[in-house]
Amino acid sequence: MSTPSPPSPYEALLSWARSHGAIIPETVLFLSTPYGYCQSTVPIPAGTALFHIPHSLLITPSVADHALPELHLLPVHARVCAFIALERRKDGFWKAYFEALPEKFDTPAWFTEEERLLLKGTNLFFAWRERVEIWREEFSDVCKIIPDINWYSSSTETRDIDLCRDDYLWAATVLSSRSFPSRLIHPPPPATADQENTTVIHEPPADAGSSDPILIPVMDMLNHRPNHPVTWLTQPTQISFIAETPYPPNTEIFNNYGAKGNEECTPLCPSPIAIVQVVTVVLMGYGFCLPDNPYDSLSLRLPNDPTLYTITRNFLAPENLLSKFCDVTILEREKALAKRTKRNLYAGYTALLNGLLQKLGILGWENRRFESSAGEYAEMYRGSQRELLVRAYEFICARLGEMVQAGEMVSLNCVVRGMEAERKKRKREVDGDEVMVGWIARVLQGVDTHDMDISPTAKRFLLSLGEYYKSSEEDEEEDGGLDEEARRIQKKLKKKGHEVDIQNIRSALQIWDEESIEIIRYPHSVQETIARLQEDEEALDIALRGESVDIVLFIDEIPEM
Repeated sequence: MSTPSPPSPYEALLSWARSHGAIIPETVLFLSTPYGYCQSTVPIPAGTALFHIPHSLLITPSVADHALPELHLLPVHARVCAFIALERRKDGFWKAYFEALPEKFDTPAWFTEEERLLLKGTNLFFAWRERVEIWREEFSDVCKIIPDINWYSSSTETRDIDLCRDDYLWAATVLSSRSFPSRLIHPPPPATADQENTTVIHEPPADAGSSDPILIPVMDMLNHRPNHPVTWLTQPTQISFIAETPYPPNTEIFNNYGAKGNEECTPLCPSPIAIVQVVTVVLMGYGFCLPDNPYDSLSLRLPNDPTLYTITRNFLAPENLLSKFCDVTILEREKALAKRTKRNLYAGYTALLNGLLQKLGILGWENRRFESSAGEYAEMYRGSQRELLVRAYEFICARLGEMVQAGEMVSLNCVVRGMEAERKKRKREVDGDEVMVGWIARVLQGVDTHDMDISPTAKRFLLSLGEYYKSSEEDEEEDGGLDEEARRIQKKLKKKGHEVDIQNIRSALQIWDEESIEIIRYPHSVQETIARLQEDEEALDIALRGESVDIVLFIDEIPEM
């Protein structure tokens, strides 16, 4: 007679949970191929309560504090991780639970060096190191106190229970990849009297990050699906999981971890453009990625700025980030205005676009291949970050195009064409900057500018700028170089029959130098450009940076003097 095979770790987990009060249908199974997942052998109607897990099975900060009171001065994360790492070493209450968990993970902290290189150019290339360094510091703090812990001295088994760094890394990864917010068992008061003993939570609380981490055996075995309808039902002595969608037999049953992008990290070291960071992402915390993740995000840090700016699919050029780039490109004149000028907005968009292109260049366009699941996830994550940057690039290009189409402006090209039409067949190279300064000076002087039509609005705007720069010069020291250039242009204008005061030419020089902005034509089809030049990253970068087609003055509201 053959000896029955021992139960699998998942079967042992379910048996342990049921023996300690958990209510789990016998038709619910956990399978391990290719990855652990849950399914039912029978159909599951919507609204079915699949698991009822008593609070006594949970690993919480209070459980850790009761077992290891000597660690009470350390942060919650360190106390719980130390408990998990030490408890795993003994045949204790949670043995079946720990034996059902993976021995290693696909988070970046567990990557091989070759797999980590796949993250080069992404935020996680540096972020995982910062997170592990925090864990190392926690481990060091725990080890300073561990010699005084005698909690295990009553164990009948003689075994080495010293905590090692690998134990702590495993425990910290378990907590980051499987924990629930403690608000599930300490919810806010119910809204109505008939809900006195029950609180319904349909998805992870938005402020779950401010809650302590807890482990809920069995319930943490379910995989994640975004936007999947589930209910977590918390009661005084147990927490229940309710499937809010029907399942046919032998199909995977999912949980919903909440709005998670393909990365999860914390603020880290600065970079040249400061595009260094992404928020709430599953690769960093959970060890997997989702294709076409609707919650992907890319966060940026700017030099000498503690703010974390976040780009998402719905906010590709968030206002606070755009404002920061507009602040960098703002003119002294514009600082006193109540409303952002068109020139400043165009300059801000352009600066932001160049920053995104720098990040794309660091990220690279090569499609990397790797055999391991960790490598596949790393490449999926990198691709999702690149896609988000390309979306932001396309969005900003569209905004810049709309501004050029809709905005009134004085164009260098138009002025030069008007001057050439006046000269008829006399064709020679012209100094565009000199032409524009002379033209603006004539507008300020009030002399003939029939070589280009100018609207009354544009004329009033230029006159107001002339008054501003004329008055600002009175408060500044004389600029010999500016005077010399103004006199040179004055002589040329006089030869052409235009009498213009030197002061108007000085103002025109300042207006053109300060207020003019380059207009860039970006690729009409970004995706086609990427597909065509992806193998030549230098040529692709040049193409995406666009081609200068004009220099203009945006005509805006008349500034108050």
